[in-house]
Amino acid sequence: MKTDPVVPDDLPAALTQQPELKTRFEALSPSHQREHINWIEEAKRPATRARRVESVIASLQSI
Repeated sequence: MKTDPVVPDDLPAALTQQPELKTRFEALSPSHQREHINWIEEAKRPATRARRVESVIASLQSI
């Protein structure tokens, strides 16, 4: 059994600024959440990680 993905600290910080996006993220299936989380965590540089968090936020806004 897979567990729920562990959300990195910088994503919830961005999501708390827009509560509706937090709700949308939580509504995603665990596999989709994990996909976003893994993509963020694979970034090697902080600037890349920040851009990826922004990209996830943008994709949640378009849902």
